[in-house]
Amino acid sequence: MNRLLLLSYCVMGCLLQCVALDKRLPSEVKLQQLLNKLSDTGDNIVPGKADVRYASFMERENKVTDSITIYTGLIRYYQDKKQYEAVRRYAAALVAAAERDGRLEVLARSYATWFKADSAMGRYEDAIRHYQLYKALHDSLFNIIKHHQLNRLEAQFKTEQKDQTLKLKQQNIELLT
Repeated sequence: MNRLLLLSYCVMGCLLQCVALDKRLPSEVKLQQLLNKLSDTGDNIVPGKADVRYASFMERENKVTDSITIYTGLIRYYQDKKQYEAVRRYAAALVAAAERDGRLEVLARSYATWFKADSAMGRYEDAIRHYQLYKALHDSLFNIIKHHQLNRLEAQFKTEQKDQTLKLKQQNIELLT
């Protein structure tokens, strides 16, 4: 049986079972275990319609995080197999899911992945565009993190200042008594 067909049946079965039981979708660990069980025969895997057709199950209201996990696992798998067209397709799906979920770190990572796939395929104009998007998001995330760290340090400094002031007042009161 074709490895893609086997993978598609396994993923569809897990998705349909989770939808039927109204439970969370498979985790990245389960998907990775499933991918690792497939024997590597060197076949050229061409993603079929099953990959995209059942993606709507992964994107139900509160299930966006699960689709991010699954798309990330699929991207890693196709990167290992050097099938960059599939990587590009799943990177685009990951961008859409990350935008819906508001996950900037995932969005930046997906553009970086897309850049690498474009570069490997010789699509240099697309690669430059995706790298620029990645870099802009990466810089924004860096600025956000640094801003939060600065606020935290400022609050810590003010707290320590107040503690020192209270300590000095307490010492002055003790000296006066």
